This record gives sequence, C-alpha cells and structure tokens, in this order.
Amino acid sequence: MDALDVIVTLTCRKQFERTYKSFIDYVKYFGEFRFIVHIDIIEKNKKEDLPNLLKFLKEKNITDIHINKKPKGHANAINYLFNRIKSEFYFHLEDDWNFIREIDLNPLIVLLKNHNYIDHIRFNKERIRKKEWLYHLSPYPNLKIFKPVRQYKIDNVDIVRTNVWSFNPSIARTSIIKNFKSIPLNVNPEQYICHKYPNISKHLGTYIYGKIGNAHIVNDIGRSHPLFRKIKSILRNPYYHIINYVNYIKE
Repeated sequence: MDALDVIVTLTCRKQFERTYKSFIDYVKYFGEFRFIVHIDIIEKNKKEDLPNLLKFLKEKNITDIHINKKPKGHANAINYLFNRIKSEFYFHLEDDWNFIREIDLNPLIVLLKNHNYIDHIRFNKERIRKKEWLYHLSPYPNLKIFKPVRQYKIDNVDIVRTNVWSFNPSIARTSIIKNFKSIPLNVNPEQYICHKYPNISKHLGTYIYGKIGNAHIVNDIGRSHPLFRKIKSILRNPYYHIINYVNYIKE
C-alpha cells in the first residue's frame, strides 16, 4: 500500500496527544501514514504548550511541520495543507478528535479506487440519522435545510449517501480537493467547500461510513459537552431553532 497523507490542523493544544494515540490505536491501514502538520500558535499556549507539542511530534517522527505566525486562521491552514498533499487519497484530521471504534481504511481505499463517483467518506461524531442538513442549497445562510440520506452497500462496505463535505475525520479524493487550493482567508473553509463542491462534481459523492442508526465513531474533545452547547445556542437565538425544527418536521 502507498503512504497515505494525514493532514492535521493544530492550535498547540494538549488534546492532540490523545487524538494521535486514538488514531494510531483505532485507524488500521496496511501502508504508512505520512503526517503533515500545520500549527496556528495561540498566544496563551505559546510559552508552555508549543514546546511540549513540538517535543511530542519529534518523538513520533513527525517532521513535516509548519508553524504559522500570520495570517492566522483556519482557511490559511487548510490552504497550506491541501497544497502539501501528494497521495491519491488523504485523511483529514484535527487536533481534538478521539476515535472510539476501529476503522479499517483498506477496504475504503479500494472502494475509492474502484468507484470514482465516491469522493469523500467521513466518520461520524453522532449517530447516523435518516436526515441531514444541506448547507449549500439553503437560501438562508443561518437556516438548515434537512434532506434524507440514503443507505448503500458497495463492495461489501456499508456507506450512507450524505449531503455535505465535512472536516470531521474523513478520507477523501485528492484530485477533488486540489480544486480548493486557494480558499479565501475571510471565509469558513468547510462551508466554502460545501458551496463550491457541486460545481466541481456532478455526482456529489459524499458519504458516511456505516449504516443509518449506527453510533458515532469519534468524539469531539475540543469543546464543551454538546448538550451544553445546544442549550447556549437556543438561549442565544430561540427563533432560529424553532424555524429549523419546523423545517425538519416538514421535510
């Protein structure tokens, strides 16, 4: 198996050590992983956490490291990483994911090689639902439009056809992402790709690994509990959530 590029966005946080360990423990691949790392320095973490992070990366023989000073930001990091990818497919990783179930990438690589309409397979952070939000078709920038997903079994692999390109842990086709090597620095790069991807690919080959109803594969360890975030979001804008819920029921 060829080496697989693993692109990583870091903000010199301690969570990456946990993320790396869970990735190595649970993500299986016959070939080698080639980590490409971009670090945006957070000033409050600069004195202590950055040296510790660099020491950890050195211990793991991760040498393709770019420390960014300015302009900082997610879009700039993504542009750098996308331009560094050399493998036919790549794994998208951030510094705050914890893998909790085994993922065998080998049949997924074969799936991508055999079916050029499959561009992106993500590993879900929540139970796989029957409907998912469709960002790039929404006429309202802050309103979620929900669309059904569809279950498939291709080459004995269960995948669910979904509606968005996600920066959740995922494996994707490099030839597609090379169309996004210069994302504007003032935008959310994930949402930017969701908007532009339909113009790049007629078949819209974005999928989730597993079956509808399956439990999540990764945990987000970089933010507070999702229930607390949801409560805060509802309190900030209750009307937005009411409209979203009504729209979801209608769909």
